Amino acid sequence: MTGTTCPLARNLAPTRVTTGGYGSVAGAVLRSARRSARVSQARLAATCGVTENTIRAWESGSSPLASIPMRQIEALIAALHQASACRALTADLVTAAWCDLVITASAAGEDTTCLLADPLIADAAFGELMAWSLEGRVPERYLPYATPGPLVRDQTLIERVRRALD
Repeated sequence: MTGTTCPLARNLAPTRVTTGGYGSVAGAVLRSARRSARVSQARLAATCGVTENTIRAWESGSSPLASIPMRQIEALIAALHQASACRALTADLVTAAWCDLVITASAAGEDTTCLLADPLIADAAFGELMAWSLEGRVPERYLPYATPGPLVRDQTLIERVRRALD
């Protein structure tokens, strides 16, 4: 697929990624992109040269995408494109990883000033993904692949992130 619109959902049952919230934004975006291509974790793993457990860990947030080298994220995006994943979803992977960095820094009580000074923050996708993460407002392009509800469930963490964003 070369456009920015997603293919129509083909009777996919939406799923929810439930983690502590620290890697859940990029994980939810990755899972949605993979599901848009109707490709298994095993097939995506083989294409990327990683294990199925690695894909599973990225999707669950237990191994955040923000912690892997950019070249590996680029290879992941290329593999998703090769599988015909929705490009409107894959375009959000880097921004989603940045959301996870902000959430993780907030969880640790760290200063987020430098993270929030990055130009990615001005991207509309950043605001949409943070609203999904904190408030459960799933961006329209994700509706065929995700269940409504916040990705972060810890109310204390949600409040910390909101304070950081203000």
